[in-house]
Amino acid sequence: MEKTFKTTDLQEFSEMLRNGIVDFEFVKKDGTIRQAKGTLVAEHLPAPKADSDAPARKTNENVLVYFDVEKQSFRSFVKSSFVGAY
Repeated sequence: MEKTFKTTDLQEFSEMLRNGIVDFEFVKKDGTIRQAKGTLVAEHLPAPKADSDAPARKTNENVLVYFDVEKQSFRSFVKSSFVGAY
């Protein structure tokens, strides 16, 4: 049985990420579909490194950063490549 998306709206998806773990899809640069499970809920994120001297990264308004709960790493994708969230 094929899953249907709860949303294809990026704003709604961003809110879903801030409230829990979300299954979603986006198109990778090579044109393939990437299925991911991510979140932005603090309790699922790794503790920040206190001794880091690295400068803060510049933000890019066209990119959405999320924490991949399966890979246990931060990932990102271009917002225009978002397909939908389950």
